[in-house]
Amino acid sequence: MMAKLVSEQKKVEEEFVGLEENAEIADGNDGASAVETLEEKEKIPNPYVDASVAIKHGMYGKWRYDKKADAYTFDYVGAAVYLSKTIIFAETMNRELELYFYDPQGQKITFNVSREKMTEQYISEFTRKGVQVQKKHMGILLTSIFNQEKDAVVEIRHEKLGFGTYKCKSVFFGAKGIGVNSSYAGRLAVMPTGRFSIWKQMICEEVLGTDLEIILAIASAAPLIDYFHETLHTGNLLVSLVGESSTGKTTAGCLAVSLGAHCNFENGMMLTFADSKNSLMNAICSSYPTVIDEGSLIRFNPTSLLYELAEGREKGRLTRELVRAESNTFNTAIFMTTEKSILRMCDQNTGLLVRCLEFEGITWTRSADSADRIKAVSEHNYGFVIVNIATLILKIEKANKISEVLELYREYQKRFVEQLKEKGKYTPLTERICKGVAMIALGAEFFTKATGIQIDPMKIGEKVLEYTAVSDMERLDIGQRALDYLCQYVTANYSNFVLGAPIKPDDPSLTEYERVNVPRDCKGRITTFSAKRIKSGVFVVSEVFLSELVFEDILAKGGFQDKKIILKKWKESGVLHCESDRYKSTIEIISKQPVKGYRIYLPASVNDARKAESAEKKKKAVWEKANASEIPFEDEAEETGVKQEFKKKADKVRQESTISNQDSLGGSSSKKRFSKSFPWGNDDLEMEPIPEEEEDLD
Repeated sequence: MMAKLVSEQKKVEEEFVGLEENAEIADGNDGASAVETLEEKEKIPNPYVDASVAIKHGMYGKWRYDKKADAYTFDYVGAAVYLSKTIIFAETMNRELELYFYDPQGQKITFNVSREKMTEQYISEFTRKGVQVQKKHMGILLTSIFNQEKDAVVEIRHEKLGFGTYKCKSVFFGAKGIGVNSSYAGRLAVMPTGRFSIWKQMICEEVLGTDLEIILAIASAAPLIDYFHETLHTGNLLVSLVGESSTGKTTAGCLAVSLGAHCNFENGMMLTFADSKNSLMNAICSSYPTVIDEGSLIRFNPTSLLYELAEGREKGRLTRELVRAESNTFNTAIFMTTEKSILRMCDQNTGLLVRCLEFEGITWTRSADSADRIKAVSEHNYGFVIVNIATLILKIEKANKISEVLELYREYQKRFVEQLKEKGKYTPLTERICKGVAMIALGAEFFTKATGIQIDPMKIGEKVLEYTAVSDMERLDIGQRALDYLCQYVTANYSNFVLGAPIKPDDPSLTEYERVNVPRDCKGRITTFSAKRIKSGVFVVSEVFLSELVFEDILAKGGFQDKKIILKKWKESGVLHCESDRYKSTIEIISKQPVKGYRIYLPASVNDARKAESAEKKKKAVWEKANASEIPFEDEAEETGVKQEFKKKADKVRQESTISNQDSLGGSSSKKRFSKSFPWGNDDLEMEPIPEEEEDLD
């Protein structure tokens, strides 16, 4: 009898796999029991199996020792819960259990529970699904599930996309893992679908030879950005496609997404600015190119959003427990489509011009029919290129040739820098700009290797430099941008400026016209003078006096956040008229009421600058002739007479220069204050005197 009980107990321990779907459902009966005896060896502790808890006849329960009967009885507790499989997430090595049981109606109920929630505290994770358990028996239920883990099927999954590490080696997480036997458990459609040959034919017929080659190169750089982000620190490629409707912006975005995923808004890599900021930041994945459509929907200053997208990290935040919440990170290429410039909605930060490549006014497709075909093919044939590039990168790593890829990247960067130097467009930001362009060229290189479709990396890089503002020296100079904005502001608010000398409200000599035209909402004061050249080599014909309060308000309206950077730039170029050791000056807009403010030179019009430059050349010729040692004379008297004549002319030039440059606080007449000529548009200018030195700047 004892041997029979032992044999039956062994059979019970082997029944951890559970019931078949059509098996009979056991009734819960806490009072039922069976007398069984365990052998001594079964009492030896096993870290993965608790022999005191078991599943018998479709019910879980616990063995109990009866001292009087000197035997073990099995107390049934409830309907058993079976472990279908153990799921391991490769990115974090966290575990999840896939469980199932049969409800009173005989239906098989399957649900997943995180391994960290397999405690008595989370009993609701089970009861809400209908599991037959009470709090006092929760420990027995959990143990019965743990006993099944040793022999359960193990499945590896991943929820994130892109490059990662698994068991100390580089792998790629796509629809299926490369370097790891895992499958994607997310909602995005990244499984290669359709036929690559159809997609390739469309590229050869509709894309090659157009500017869409740039899109292919940038999208192909996405996995490279992800793989090398800790080595090269290039940041994400942020691209803004600006243009009117029907110029192919959305088509270009669909083409970019089709390299890795389905190009739709439901389960693809296409997003919209109608989504919230947090939604956007959590929807972007590494290695896969993403499109954010409809930039025209932006109704806020997108400066911080662009910085976060370029950095690939959402803003940090705290949980309710005041613990820093996990932030989504991504390294990829991001395309934005819009009918109005996103950069013009942002603050005037030079860093944004480097981080965001804005392509404006480009027609991307040959025709409407061509655009329709590109979108139709991309809709049904996608997901081949990114996974091929990722496979190629891992093969190169396995062959220990990653250094060759880095060398090629630096070679591209060097060549683009040299090109800009040859064109005279080198700036302090050139080296940084060419990092991103070199990554695009490298993307073109890998696209060709992964698909067999030839595109020229250097030609594409040159187009990027040509089409965007990254090689526009004036646009990269925040000082020049601020000066341009100030000129526009003065022009738009010209009637709010005092012209000439400071206002004298109680001056009886003012005419009725002058009294009426004193600006009510006064912004500052403007004085004009004959054209002269400042340190930067630019001609100026007027100077604006602004109080500190008005100056800061103007910069804020223009999106310029740091006035010190702009003042420093202006002082270096001579635009700011100030002392050598400070930016501010004491100015008067109302007579005898000095305030702290700034004196800023305004550039001359093209016509004024041309005339001034011509006059400068004439005077230079006069000074050269005035050198007596270089002029042959027949006698000493003639030489003395010519020298005196030139000396008189030179003295006259100096005198006129001194008079024209008297720009002190009250140095201009009241009549000049109400002159109706444009402050920097003296088109009737003739022979303006040029000062010998620039001492009046400081």
